[in-house]
Amino acid sequence: MPKKPFDSSTPSSKIPIKPNSEEEARRRRGGRPPGHEGAGRTSFSEDEADVVEDLAPDEHVCPHCRCELLDIGIRDRSYIEIEPIKPKKKLVHIHRRICPGCMKTFERKPTDVLPRAQIGNRLGRSACTTTTSGG
Repeated sequence: MPKKPFDSSTPSSKIPIKPNSEEEARRRRGGRPPGHEGAGRTSFSEDEADVVEDLAPDEHVCPHCRCELLDIGIRDRSYIEIEPIKPKKKLVHIHRRICPGCMKTFERKPTDVLPRAQIGNRLGRSACTTTTSGG
């Protein structure tokens, strides 16, 4: 039976599986070296954008010390947006028929709305997706 460093009541998370790393390795900074090319989300240019908007501060004077503000450049921020969806009111004429023999009625049910619901399945699904996906 292999010898354990502690008795059998020691949880597995507390049992050391390797000795500590060397002193030199502990002093070294982790991560990518300074100045490396980033691997993050790529931006897009003005030519690729559908809409370009300029946002400049309304202030020309610092509200704290009343000094005149200086332009220091422009920072680009790119993101993807969707136009708001305009719901359509839909009225469905449901044709009904009756059997003269047994007096049973027949009609088709709409497939894009739940029974007794005021909103359609697509609108309901869109609302649920928007509110549950962090959007």
